[in-house]
Amino acid sequence: VEGTDYVARVCHVTPNNSSQNIAEGIIRRFDLEPGKRTRIEITLSPVMNRLAIGDRLRIHICSSSYPKYGRHLNTRESFHLEVERNAMLSKQCLILGGTNNGCHV
Repeated sequence: VEGTDYVARVCHVTPNNSSQNIAEGIIRRFDLEPGKRTRIEITLSPVMNRLAIGDRLRIHICSSSYPKYGRHLNTRESFHLEVERNAMLSKQCLILGGTNNGCHV
């Protein structure tokens, strides 16, 4: 694909499994090569949050946050000029742990 979005969210999860987004960031990349590992850094919005006993944080990685951010059909067009017939699928692989070869799609 010609480009794609990466969105990271930090969620506050309570013991009853309710979840609230507390921070979010997005980056739009056009310099990716298929099959090549690329380090992606996403800056999150500032956050101040207090966790109670039993609460936890969840990291949510995805490729969209529409309608909060303009949609991205994985082309080089500006999001407001993109049309569905030109949309491209983007297969993303999340690799955790440095030299870990595991792929989390």
